[in-house]
Amino acid sequence: MTKDNLFRKLDHDPTIQKEDKLTRYLLKLHKEGLISESDYKAARPCGSRPARLYGLPKTHKPNLPLRPIMSSIKTFNYKLSKWLAELLQPLRKSSYTIKDTFDFIKLTKTFNTQYSEKQMVSFDIQNLYTQIPIAQTIQIILSKMYPHITQNHQCQKQVHSTKHFCPNCLNRETLKTLLEMATTQSHFLFNNQLYEQIDGLFMGSPLAAIMAD
Repeated sequence: MTKDNLFRKLDHDPTIQKEDKLTRYLLKLHKEGLISESDYKAARPCGSRPARLYGLPKTHKPNLPLRPIMSSIKTFNYKLSKWLAELLQPLRKSSYTIKDTFDFIKLTKTFNTQYSEKQMVSFDIQNLYTQIPIAQTIQIILSKMYPHITQNHQCQKQVHSTKHFCPNCLNRETLKTLLEMATTQSHFLFNNQLYEQIDGLFMGSPLAAIMAD
């Protein structure tokens, strides 16, 4: 579990502290008018618990290796992840993305006779979700959501030792913080031992597919 330096063991359950931190941040955003009442309720955690990690056998592969899946419902950042996934869904619109098996079958029905002499090749990425570099992926998302804010953009200034941003940068910083809260330091239970994920995602996170794309 810890051989790839993607996880670390925990000696206590941080669920309550993480839920409280996220709740206070969402309430702050709501009071400042950065998120609506409905968004606040959609993302706010309540009665959180650690995720559970389990495995499903890959029946199409030799020796039946397990595919790790995290049951993240009721975790402190599950509702936030689900809300952000809906917000970021337009970023997935691409003619090169296939959603599922049914989408693939629908696509093949559009092929004409010239494809009869072609061969289809499938590439399998090992441990795709756990290899997602979270920090870099968040930066890619921010660059797509706020393309007009470049590295040379300067709006931050010090006023009475408080950071002030223009509205666009404030929204960008808010989204960055929310994405970090939704993806980093997620903890889970496996074989009665608590672990914290240092980087990457698990299948089961509402944001996993979007961030992998």
